[in-house]
Amino acid sequence: MLVTVWEADRQGRASYHSPSWHEYVGAAPGESLGADWLRFCHPEDRQMLLEEWNKALDSGGNHLYDIEVRIRRHDGEYRWFRVSGNPIRDESGRVSKWIGSCKEVAPDVAPRRTAPSLASRAAGIGQSILAVDDNVDAVSAFALLLRQLGHEVEEAHDGVTALAIARRLRPTVVFLDLNMPRMSGHEVARALRADPAFARTLIIAVSGFGQPNDVEAARAAGFDHYIVKPYDMDFVKSLLGSRVSHTLGS
Repeated sequence: MLVTVWEADRQGRASYHSPSWHEYVGAAPGESLGADWLRFCHPEDRQMLLEEWNKALDSGGNHLYDIEVRIRRHDGEYRWFRVSGNPIRDESGRVSKWIGSCKEVAPDVAPRRTAPSLASRAAGIGQSILAVDDNVDAVSAFALLLRQLGHEVEEAHDGVTALAIARRLRPTVVFLDLNMPRMSGHEVARALRADPAFARTLIIAVSGFGQPNDVEAARAAGFDHYIVKPYDMDFVKSLLGSRVSHTLGS
């Protein structure tokens, strides 16, 4: 899988792309600097990418910049890449520049981008769901069951990726494992609840443990419901059907 490296100044203007980037897109070295590199990004993905990038810039590097978009190859074919960036700070703590990477996403794990229409969501025909668990086999099986029920589902296997996909997908429902690498489910839930865009998102904790203190910690992090593995699909169906029943603490 191809990995390219980039650098940008503190205002977010690209100042360097590694040679592999120019070879991939078919641009001359130095040609795709500034905002010009966006022309290689799929037109449907540009606005989403810019919104996330501007959030990272406006937050002074506190907003996670980690997103998946399609980038055009020199032969015109688009492939999925995970674009991420990290702020480099000076002695005063201010962002002095940004460094990041574009990592190609393997075709068999590329994001499923299709989401139900707003009309379909409003009619209750299907939910837009993000299912998150570091157990790849378990979350894939669960996602398959959800798709068979008529829902649109994307999967993530760690907290950082889950947060990036959630901010791009804006799912109506998130099933979120608590014990994950990179960011725990509690951390992801708190980050989502801090964003007004997720005020009405149904966030469901998933765990192998279900003691009262576990449920209380989930409630404090912003979860709406708590499910102990293995999944009770009848309960899952009831949650997706009503989105209001069995709330934590009820």
